[in-house]
Amino acid sequence: MRHLISLAITFSVLTLSAQWGPEGIKYSSEESYGGYTMFENSLSTFLVDNCGEIVNTWEVTNSELHTKLLPDGQLIYLQNNRVYIRDWDDNIQEVIAPGDDDIILVYEVIELENKNLLCLARELFSESDFDDIGYEFSPGESASRIDAVVELDRATGDVVWRWNLSDHVIQERDIAQPNYGVVKDNPQLLDLDAVLEYDWTFQESFMINGMDYNAELDQIVLSIRKINEIAIIDHSTTTEEAAGSTGGKYGKGGDILYRWGNPQNYGYGDEDDHLSYYQHNPNWIHYGEHAGSIIYYNNGLTRPGNFSEAYIIKTPHFEGNYIREDDQAFGPEVPTEIYSENTTNISDLFSEYTSGAKVLPNGNIFITEGDEAILREFTPDGILVWEYHVPLSGYIFRGVRYGADYPAFEGRDLTPQGTVEQPPSDYECSIVTTTGDLTESTLEILFSQNKVDIVNPDLLYYAAKIISLSGMTVQKFESDQFHEKMTLMTQQSGLYILQIMDRDSGKLLNSVKFMII
Repeated sequence: MRHLISLAITFSVLTLSAQWGPEGIKYSSEESYGGYTMFENSLSTFLVDNCGEIVNTWEVTNSELHTKLLPDGQLIYLQNNRVYIRDWDDNIQEVIAPGDDDIILVYEVIELENKNLLCLARELFSESDFDDIGYEFSPGESASRIDAVVELDRATGDVVWRWNLSDHVIQERDIAQPNYGVVKDNPQLLDLDAVLEYDWTFQESFMINGMDYNAELDQIVLSIRKINEIAIIDHSTTTEEAAGSTGGKYGKGGDILYRWGNPQNYGYGDEDDHLSYYQHNPNWIHYGEHAGSIIYYNNGLTRPGNFSEAYIIKTPHFEGNYIREDDQAFGPEVPTEIYSENTTNISDLFSEYTSGAKVLPNGNIFITEGDEAILREFTPDGILVWEYHVPLSGYIFRGVRYGADYPAFEGRDLTPQGTVEQPPSDYECSIVTTTGDLTESTLEILFSQNKVDIVNPDLLYYAAKIISLSGMTVQKFESDQFHEKMTLMTQQSGLYILQIMDRDSGKLLNSVKFMII
């Protein structure tokens, strides 16, 4: 690991580090997408490079439940029923409180294109409110909140759009109770008797624990934890339409457009078709062969075998209208791709709670194993290419990976500042940056397929490196010849950097990005 720039350490931190064992960077290969990774631990929120060295820090911890980096370099998170915005230098810029006292913001906040804030929420719901929708309490249960999604005006905090789960429920237990109907005939509604009672039966009923927004479709995908399903709803509705079954771009109001994970919840299939277990973090995929599909982390809680999976689901739709054959469940029957300890080259992947999965721009899969506070990246074929154990945290909600070209990093000082863990990880990790002033030189560089030509009219003695976007050096050479023609050793497609430095002084003579296709 590189030389550590000063980092204050207290006795308590050292004790925690010893308690949680080896931490920090464990593995990094040139096939990693690279860039920077954000996570929150018991001390702060950190942004680290691909070798686990800090490039920025915010004094934010115990957020509800994780921080995100906006394209303009500001940090956004939920805390104390407020949306907080901090700048790159950790100064609070905005605090937005919901304009409705019954709303409790939880889990997820997304900045929309109009700068409004889309938030998961709970609304206070009394026992009589639950009775009014036909919910039947189990012995000892005391649910007092119902799930909602709200859009807040950035300037005022006013709720400008609202979707409430209670408007889209059904029960066929008692014809004399509200929302009675035949569940199998109404897959667009959520069965009140499908709510699982494994844990956390207090306060929350269905428990939506994550969402993602698709701007092109104007749809929201939800993870509804305690029915073991993901579901998609329409955001193009008005609030009034969102409370009903008509209106909006797709004509179904706020009813469920698509659902997947356990078709038994709406009268189809059997336990063999029950594939999702207390899942988290659904995300639309925007890159590569699976663009348009959805990936999420399937925790596997209560499933025999104790293992988790990341599922890629190819949703059958045409321009946002989801196709379901008559008398069949929503497809596909099985996930398009599965990433688990059984399909990758790691021996264990299991987190009963929290966690996440996302497809990166190069097609790699970034997975948070929340219970163990482990962040991993896999190739599409399931080969581990990066692994980091979050220091001083035996449990995290989610980590987030940003590419080196993410707009938030433009013009920022990303100089490594040492590691979070102490002592630093002993993994030998190499990463370089392209920052620094170029020394004037007469070098000329030409690229042709997998070859690079360097013309050196002043016969300078130089050292050259070819670096992947993840910061890994994949090839080195030195020369003082007039013309040097090198064949690139790597066959991996992607963006690379050629750095040429004066051999004696180490001054940067040239730095050029090029693409291998």
